Amino acid sequence: MKINVDIQTLRSFLKISELGGISKAADALRLTQPAISQQIKRFEELLNVELLFRDGRTIRLTPAGEKLRAYAEKIVALNDELATEVGQHEKHEVVQLGMPEHFSEFVLPRIIGDFRDHFSGVHLVIKVGRSQSNAEQIETGRIDLALLLERIGSRRNKDSSPLPVRWYAGSRQPITANDAVPLVLFKAPCGFRRAAIETLESNEIKWRCVYECEDLPSLKAAVVANMGVTVLPSVQTYRGLVGLEDGAILPSLPEFEVRLRHRDGWSPAYLLQMETRIIDIWSEFVENSERFALDNIAAEL
Repeated sequence: MKINVDIQTLRSFLKISELGGISKAADALRLTQPAISQQIKRFEELLNVELLFRDGRTIRLTPAGEKLRAYAEKIVALNDELATEVGQHEKHEVVQLGMPEHFSEFVLPRIIGDFRDHFSGVHLVIKVGRSQSNAEQIETGRIDLALLLERIGSRRNKDSSPLPVRWYAGSRQPITANDAVPLVLFKAPCGFRRAAIETLESNEIKWRCVYECEDLPSLKAAVVANMGVTVLPSVQTYRGLVGLEDGAILPSLPEFEVRLRHRDGWSPAYLLQMETRIIDIWSEFVENSERFALDNIAAEL
């Protein structure tokens, strides 16, 4: 019996096999879960076999599915090779990189330029956002790689680097004796927000949120306007903001770290080289962050 195999269905099948779930595959492929479920159902009817079964919360392959996977990988690879060799346009693999907003002004231009010079076959898509959001997108397969800011737990990750954080205020000290500490915060969920609140509460210091926002420029503007204090990484300077001495006015904050994570099952041949170059760029930024900040201020004058 001859059948016509749909390439997109094979891609969906392989993504389910890679991520272990239909919803994760749908997110990674930018498709709806019902659409992928219907693709697999029609494919199973066409082949007259079951390809998947549920093992707890994970989707696994049946023996027939395992056999199909080997063929599917070859067929999809040949399809893509045909498009590259016969088509008029060079195929670029898409890499989606998550980046925290705090360092995008200085770190991103260097990463983008480095990718242009060393990974010409990669189309880089940047997603600037909160680390907690980027971490969730790593888990669901919507981001391939992300530089994450995380609070250090009982044990620091061996592949991370420390990230000092501190309290910042405007030109006028907004904290007065016996009054609740006025906080300028990112909207939840946010690791720095949680650290600020937990630090004050653990030291039995009253606090009140005077301003909430979604982005870094708005947060800095509120602090510059002397509305309250906030928590930010101290590896760079912020124009108009004054770093408070650790433990002098407000209690010391918990430690944070920066680490690079990639999604499970994503292992292109260039992954190690790509991770090494991003880490090197980050290290260069930390070592020269004061110079970067001064250069930026001079450019604005």
